[in-house]
Amino acid sequence: MSQNSPRSRSESKSARTRRAGTLDELQALVSQLIKENQQLKKQLDRQSAKPAGETVDPRVLAGITRKLERALGPVKPARAAKPVRRRAVSPEVAERRRQALTKARAVRAEKRAAAAGA
Repeated sequence: MSQNSPRSRSESKSARTRRAGTLDELQALVSQLIKENQQLKKQLDRQSAKPAGETVDPRVLAGITRKLERALGPVKPARAAKPVRRRAVSPEVAERRRQALTKARAVRAEKRAAAAGA
């Protein structure tokens, strides 16, 4: 198609229309942001003009806290795992364990000596 055909002109015209619409939307968004920024600056000036003790009402904070707790659901503090306690062992059982450990240590020492000597 040539540059002067009606179709190419209509495509470029529609592209210009889309760009103009996008520019209008962008300008509207920028003006809205400027208004919001001005409002926030006014609020900040009002807050900074208040004395130090009057910044936030405790009742307002309590209300906000309650709303947050409801929104987040019940918050349970993390509990540390309790150490597992073993039952007290009778003296006879403890003595048998000590003897078994002593025997195992002796066997292990013999194996090491045999491996070192070989």
